[in-house]
Amino acid sequence: MESAGAVPDSKSGPSGLMIGAESCGNAATPGGAIPAPRTPLKPLDLEAFAIKGDPEEAVAVTSPVRVRVGKPSNKTWFQTYPDESNWKRFFLLKLDQEMGEIMYLVAPEMVIQVEDVVKPYALVPFITPNGDIGFWPIGLPDAGGRWNSWPESAMMIAVEAKSEWRRLVSDKYSGSYNRKIPLAVHPGPEWPTWEKIQELRLAAFNGRIIDSEDHPEIRKLLLK
Repeated sequence: MESAGAVPDSKSGPSGLMIGAESCGNAATPGGAIPAPRTPLKPLDLEAFAIKGDPEEAVAVTSPVRVRVGKPSNKTWFQTYPDESNWKRFFLLKLDQEMGEIMYLVAPEMVIQVEDVVKPYALVPFITPNGDIGFWPIGLPDAGGRWNSWPESAMMIAVEAKSEWRRLVSDKYSGSYNRKIPLAVHPGPEWPTWEKIQELRLAAFNGRIIDSEDHPEIRKLLLK
């Protein structure tokens, strides 16, 4: 029997379990079993994180959900696609909606039913210094060759912008567009392939193609 003045064993806890730095690794559990020795951690294998193949292919590619259809912003420098043969002409329906001005692509066979609100446009691809692609609808002359001053000046600037950076400015006094010219010479843009531009053009009109009388916007116009 332990006397009242006895000094407790420095390695014994209140329940009699052994404690201390030397015994922590293999101390018995309350049930009496001795756990297996701890497995030492293995050094991290960084080979699993190494890039395999071309690093460019390992990076996710951003694919735009919506591509701009409209004139370039007056705060944005741009160049237009240099091959004018790819400034394709389309019939477009321009509608003012809550989200702003929306352009719908109209199938040629549908035009006769809504010819009073559908107009032909040249759809001019343009690119910004950041590489963003947009499509600028520029109105065309009427059957008599007459041209409104706004689209006429827009086309003149678009032709200039095939090889030089321009910025579009509205001049309400003259009823036409003017342009800003950079003070210094800057390198031209790196255009994607024409196939990629065609993909972007299709994305620009995703959900905005009118090819049937059952289209909601046509039904509104025809009171169907």
